[in-house]
Amino acid sequence: MGAGPIIIPLVALLIPILLLLMAVVFDAVFVSWAAYRLWHDREHGFFKRLIRHHPS
Repeated sequence: MGAGPIIIPLVALLIPILLLLMAVVFDAVFVSWAAYRLWHDREHGFFKRLIRHHPS
């Protein structure tokens, strides 16, 4: 009975923590995929247009 005030907020924080972790994992996978594609010269059309039209 005494653990309820501690357990309930911890469980409520579980969903936001999992969402943040999933976002970090998704970003890491996406950046790795994009770097792999750029490294092997098989970039996506978006990257080709971005690189070609980028004012540098």
